[in-house]
Amino acid sequence: MPPADSAVVKGQYHASKIAAHKAVIDFVATNKPYFDVVAIRPVLVFGRSLIQKIAEELSGSNGMLFQTLMSRTPFGKRFLGVHVSDVASAHVSALTRSRSSIKGVQPCLVSSKVRLRHEVHDFVKSRYPGSLLSCLRWISLATRSIRPGRIES
Repeated sequence: MPPADSAVVKGQYHASKIAAHKAVIDFVATNKPYFDVVAIRPVLVFGRSLIQKIAEELSGSNGMLFQTLMSRTPFGKRFLGVHVSDVASAHVSALTRSRSSIKGVQPCLVSSKVRLRHEVHDFVKSRYPGSLLSCLRWISLATRSIRPGRIES
């Protein structure tokens, strides 16, 4: 089986997100449940992975970030991500908000300030000089320092 074209995979990923959102809206409209729905929508999520045990297992958002920082041809020129703890806080906030402020389906964007790639690269170099592998620790620690995050609904 030939490897998947990354543009096709990316398109399928985005299409699945749209289809899932539409399914939630349709479900609420058709079934009129007694509960309301908050759809947490984080941008790229960075931070400690509970399933990654060794550096070679680095993948997903953390892998893209690492590749971008170490590559001569970066994934992108801007960094727009959010720490996994901010996503968890958004979930807690959604659960503890007053029921009167949420009706039906309410999307909630979880994001941070946009940073240029060189700002993030300079931050990593200043925190972890001389060691590329120490950048792996940065992914878990520094994304919290780069915030502030914002939660919008």
